[in-house]
Amino acid sequence: MPEPAQRSSAATRQRILQAAMIRFARHPYEDARLRDIAADAEIDVAMVHRAFGSKEQLFVEVVRAAFQARTSIEEQTDPPEQAFAREIFDPLLDRTFGRVDPMDIVVQSLSSAQAAPILRDFILEDVIGPIAARTADVQRDAGRPALTSEAIEERAALAAACMTGIVLFRQVLKIDLVGDDRRERLEPLIRAVLSAALHPET
Repeated sequence: MPEPAQRSSAATRQRILQAAMIRFARHPYEDARLRDIAADAEIDVAMVHRAFGSKEQLFVEVVRAAFQARTSIEEQTDPPEQAFAREIFDPLLDRTFGRVDPMDIVVQSLSSAQAAPILRDFILEDVIGPIAARTADVQRDAGRPALTSEAIEERAALAAACMTGIVLFRQVLKIDLVGDDRRERLEPLIRAVLSAALHPET
């Protein structure tokens, strides 16, 4: 059983993450100040530095906690195109940190010279990398033609770009043409698009 000090430290870290997630979702990266995050979490700003080291590292942890992409991908049991098409309509998000839409964090941060590289690295490491690994496993198990690592990564990047665009249309731009009421027609189409992106023709 964790010691009281460890439990307190973990609870403080979670409070900081929750406060930071809300700040980064509602304000541009440069305007989300550590002192404001600390005030929202009702702690001294020194504790934020102690727990995360820097604003950049805190943002990294916020993005990972908000999206949980690697965990979601690695726990998939269905072929990637099926799981991703389903999760576009039924996102598997842990609401431990409140009802923050992860895409709001992306929208607020894309124009930031400091935050954009962090988002890029996150997509490469926590999204494209796991998609490529999962796709390689599925192709091997299905006896599909072998692809080079670079080719699989290219296909994973294309699939990730397709999914990101669809999610932006749905959650940020609120375009009805890809809304929930069209799921029955759209989900098979999305699955086909992702399958074409991820797998070579057989």
